Amino acid sequence: MLMHCHTQEKLYPTYIVDLMAWCWSQVSRDRPTMEQINNIARMMEFPNLKEVMSPQDNEKISCACAPPVLMSSVTDSDSEDLGAIQPCVWLAQSREEPEQGTSQASVIVLNVDRSPGDGSACIKFNVSGGNVGCMCAVGDTMWLGMSSGAIATYGANRNAYRELCPVFTLPRCLGKIQVPKAMVHISTRREVYVAIDHRIIVIAEDHGIVKENVMLKYVEFSLEVFTLVAVPGLGVFGNKSFEVWCGQAEGHIDVVDVMSLTIKKVDLNHHNTLDCVAKVSRLVTYDLDLMEQMDLQHVWSCIQPGPIIYKWNVKTKSIEGMLDIISALSNCRSNSRPRGRTSLRPMSAIRNQVSSLALYHQYLYIGVSSGSILIADPHTLNPLSIINCHEGPVCHIIPIAIEPWVPSTMQDDNGEITQVEHDRAVIVTAGRGFNDLIGGYSNSPVRVKGQERLEWYFLLWEASNWEQGYLQVQDGSYKDDHLDTGDETEQ
Repeated sequence: MLMHCHTQEKLYPTYIVDLMAWCWSQVSRDRPTMEQINNIARMMEFPNLKEVMSPQDNEKISCACAPPVLMSSVTDSDSEDLGAIQPCVWLAQSREEPEQGTSQASVIVLNVDRSPGDGSACIKFNVSGGNVGCMCAVGDTMWLGMSSGAIATYGANRNAYRELCPVFTLPRCLGKIQVPKAMVHISTRREVYVAIDHRIIVIAEDHGIVKENVMLKYVEFSLEVFTLVAVPGLGVFGNKSFEVWCGQAEGHIDVVDVMSLTIKKVDLNHHNTLDCVAKVSRLVTYDLDLMEQMDLQHVWSCIQPGPIIYKWNVKTKSIEGMLDIISALSNCRSNSRPRGRTSLRPMSAIRNQVSSLALYHQYLYIGVSSGSILIADPHTLNPLSIINCHEGPVCHIIPIAIEPWVPSTMQDDNGEITQVEHDRAVIVTAGRGFNDLIGGYSNSPVRVKGQERLEWYFLLWEASNWEQGYLQVQDGSYKDDHLDTGDETEQ
């Protein structure tokens, strides 16, 4: 078995089962008090944590990605191939071998729509070519950006996790290996944009495979590029086109028109000062088809180091809002007594940096270096919930659709609410340590012991509804409350 699954219960959330087992302790003094039960049951983590897992080899997770769910295209004639569309997450691991001066990489493919504790739904395979620095879903294939300066293409279908073609080696620049840092796919153009140092390379694809005899196209920048995102836009002649936003060093963002492959003459910077040394570590937005369908026109970003989330308008190329996560964490904590502590952790800028960022439907997920996740409304930037999940930084947040999504109760950029049927989705978080809601109490059973607290953990969360209010601290007492939408977070 590739994973340590910390629960075998198949029907109920992890914490509900743990609390039930705690209440059944044979010695009465080991059972929880009513106050402890009440405090635990009021936490957002209690009903939403589905499963706790840790890889047996405890290797570092370098990157993660979820392929799109293709159920909408399945017909009765396709029923024998249902395995091809099961929702899963790809997690790349890296292992350094100092004695040999080499590194080994592997990929874990975890089916998230399965019974908790079912280790058979987890597949692991080794990849050659160094460590995996980035991944990108391209149709029904997965592209892996390797530290050797190559792109490996694997089938993303169940029972077909194999290399589909020889690795595509990127040409060297001045004798230097070109290591991919980020990739984004524009399906309507059948192109993948790859960020490499001070440039992006455009690679044409055919059914998820690098096109034969492909002619590469380049865009050069003055600053190093770290992250990419694609949005709808207008070409140089006002025609319909796409833009690729490129997050760079020194807090800059360059915008590339994909039709002409030219950099638009706009200066997007997270700071007005010229001495910003932080890099733009993450850019997120919605799926391209959804943005066009609902006229969505925003991109969210974060810089590293930094505790601020920025909301950009795609049309005006300006910042429309900011969210200070330190203020949000200070004002509203869903778990004010993490792991049974009697005092609150102090808020500090050093401990509470943005470590990861993800956008899924009506929720913006912000991973914090202290191990928490702040969930906010992406349009108003109002905090909705806070959950404590890891002991160390939340390194990766991967939203995964269990079924194809149709927008439901979602606000578009014109302020209108679209009411359509709901979908199912989960969130996978990856980081070191597991911040156990129950295990921190002195009389509770301990799930994680000793060195296990420092291992890598994957947590599966139900992502249907996070708008349940907060547990706020006021005058030393704990009080449940919903945020007043008129109270904006101080920005």
